[in-house]
Amino acid sequence: MSHLTMQKLYHGGIVLLLSIVIGLVPILQLWRTGLVYSGSDLQFHVNRIDEVANSCSHGQFFNILSFTTSNQLGSSVNMFYPYITLIPAVIIKLIIHNPVNAYYISLWVYNVSTFLIAYLSFKNLSKSSTTGIWGALLLSMSMYRLFSLLGTSAFGEFIAIGLLPLVGWGYNRAIIEHKWGTLYVAVTLIAYTHLLSFCITVSLLVVITLVRWLLNARFSFAELLTFIKAGVAMALSWSPFLIPYLILTKNNHIETPYSTLVFQSLKPFNALLFDYHFSRDLGLILVIANILFIVLWKKFSSVDKLIFGGGCLLVFLSSAAFPWSAYTETFFKSMQFPYRFLAFAVVILSYTGGLAIAQLLKGKQVIYRITTPMILLFITVSATFATINTYKASVLDHYQLVAKKQDTLAYSPFANYAVNKETFDNQTKNAFITYGGLDYWTRKASDHREFFLSDDVHLQKKYLGNRTIQFTLPNTQNRKNVEIPIIYYSGIKYSVKGDNKPLDYESGKNGGLLVHSKEAGVHRLTVTSHIGWLESILGLTALLPMIPLALSKWRHVSQ
Repeated sequence: MSHLTMQKLYHGGIVLLLSIVIGLVPILQLWRTGLVYSGSDLQFHVNRIDEVANSCSHGQFFNILSFTTSNQLGSSVNMFYPYITLIPAVIIKLIIHNPVNAYYISLWVYNVSTFLIAYLSFKNLSKSSTTGIWGALLLSMSMYRLFSLLGTSAFGEFIAIGLLPLVGWGYNRAIIEHKWGTLYVAVTLIAYTHLLSFCITVSLLVVITLVRWLLNARFSFAELLTFIKAGVAMALSWSPFLIPYLILTKNNHIETPYSTLVFQSLKPFNALLFDYHFSRDLGLILVIANILFIVLWKKFSSVDKLIFGGGCLLVFLSSAAFPWSAYTETFFKSMQFPYRFLAFAVVILSYTGGLAIAQLLKGKQVIYRITTPMILLFITVSATFATINTYKASVLDHYQLVAKKQDTLAYSPFANYAVNKETFDNQTKNAFITYGGLDYWTRKASDHREFFLSDDVHLQKKYLGNRTIQFTLPNTQNRKNVEIPIIYYSGIKYSVKGDNKPLDYESGKNGGLLVHSKEAGVHRLTVTSHIGWLESILGLTALLPMIPLALSKWRHVSQ
């Protein structure tokens, strides 16, 4: 083994070890309590993770309806919220049986992956390992990301934040090398993670491209062709989710979730920098690093300065200083919360902060190159520990262990409670329901919540596996038509049997599955959902973009 190879392995091992340690810092104090601090968003995502895990445990890797979680009502939430990037949490759930440990280890894994993706992306953008390490550290410890991770448990958003550096690297490769593969992979992963982040990402890339062409006073056909290739490949790979999503939305007149621009609670610009609380802001160390960028301004290229300016502009757009009241009836309302721009600002400023620290250390003596990073690392870890410790004290005071059942499906974002390993599964077994899953129900179903929770319709249910749920029906001697509490979706194929005989069905008056029997007295019903031919074909088309990428890689290795 050559000396150069040994050096690369040694450096890679150091980066991996650092990512493991840094990934543990934000969650360690909360993990040690043995409690998970829950609420509407976390319960919603725990239901999604558990449903996919339950499907996989029965050998079913393409999930459709929620028959074991989400009140066992057959919600198709995982057909409206993509779940591919939840697979690491699903695997951990299947391996580790203590749900509290599984939860925190999942966060740990996502933290490590965020660090490694940021390191590789920032390193390749800057051609500097130092920039890669410090940029990854700044992003991993940024307060906005940690608040999404622990404060709101917004799984989709904090996973998407970890993928954004890859978008930057992919975009750079597209405009410099005219290679579309990295950009395609990055944007596709975000599309399969968080729809709003995907829409904002694509919009920002379009704006950045147009601004670049205007500043350069030239149009690049080669760039455009590269972007088209990446876009077509992404569309093919996303089609297994997007096309069923559009069909179900149209067929069932499903409303988009909460399409209102909420700007009244936005913070002032200065409060988004650092406000001494665990909240949506940049965080102390990220602010310090970018002040250093300003101090060393003359050392950086015009491109780096433009990138820094773009990050500052996104912070401005996330603040109360921007007149969002004038845009309430525009397409911006689909974004819901303007503070979402701050996630993109955090990624950009993590990169420029990494550039600043690398520039500070450049050409210095060994003792300086050792002591300065140690001081910065100490400040970073100490600030994170102090902030999380304050948050822990707050939630221990306010989060309560829920002891009684709450028979409501109403969205309650203020339902804060703590669960331990014994009570964790109550989040999916209907002991208390707080998540706002109504956004993706049909209007009829959401208007008949009492039907879905009534003792009259909550009959004996048993999940049989193979996407099948069984109902035991008492007192059906005089009834040929029975509406059962399974949400009916036009566009999803069901198979219904009564005492092993095929039965017809349609949508009931309450939005459930109305089953027609040829004779009264049916005792047992089974309902199975099916993957149609369309999903099978789309699954194959999703793999098509991999063929040219694999061939390109093979040619590169052969040469």
